[in-house]
Amino acid sequence: MPLSRPYTYARLLDFIWTSNPKSILDVGVGFGGLGMMFREIVDIRWGRVHKHEWEVIIDGVEINKDYMNPLWSYIYDSVFLRNALEMLPDFDKKYDVVFLGDIIEHLTKEDAQKLLELSVKVSNKYVVITTPTSFRDNKAEVDKIITIVDRESGAKEKLEKLDVDFISLVNISDILKK
Repeated sequence: MPLSRPYTYARLLDFIWTSNPKSILDVGVGFGGLGMMFREIVDIRWGRVHKHEWEVIIDGVEINKDYMNPLWSYIYDSVFLRNALEMLPDFDKKYDVVFLGDIIEHLTKEDAQKLLELSVKVSNKYVVITTPTSFRDNKAEVDKIITIVDRESGAKEKLEKLDVDFISLVNISDILKK
């Protein structure tokens, strides 16, 4: 599905607002709606309204070419039409935030672990993961979780400013342990 349910948007976007990243990799672009909201937060709010004024890099990865639409070419600096599991091992760019939006639940446990490790590799600061907490009739339920993997010490203080009932902070070293 090219979009996510909106229930996590406020907290997710509040985290992006608070962390003020200089670069974002959106893995699982879908329609591109969250990319548009990211762009509003990281550039538009600072008065950089026109594309030529934008300073923050927002790239995307999407496996499904059928989701491609004109929004992508406007909002994103680049969108890679590839499987992230195949692309990220040799990827040499780094991002302040790597966002995995509602994709982990579509992977096997082994592939999810691999994607998380690869995401940590290309992240300067955070890997942010959203996923449904439960399924019924093979459809995601309303509840969502957000997990933020931290590469810097300031995340805990930033999270304390948010409503953290469904946000968890994970240490990078816990992810990389096998």
